[in-house]
Amino acid sequence: PSSGSFQVRFLSYTSNVNRTLNIYDSKGSKVYSKEYPTAGPYTKMEVNMDNAASDVYLVELKDSKGKRLATGKVVIR
Repeated sequence: PSSGSFQVRFLSYTSNVNRTLNIYDSKGSKVYSKEYPTAGPYTKMEVNMDNAASDVYLVELKDSKGKRLATGKVVIR
């Protein structure tokens, strides 16, 4: 569980490319989207959703071409 601030990390050996992080609420609405540049294998992607409602959110990471790289869930209370 999170209060709304958390980090996402993804193992990638490709540097100097952008990744897009999308977050969806339990109804499927996109509530967050941000592009992050990669600088190393586990580039830290800081997320601040302190004003988000308590819910289970789907986290989706995409590469610069829109290909889904990973998904996960985060609980905000």
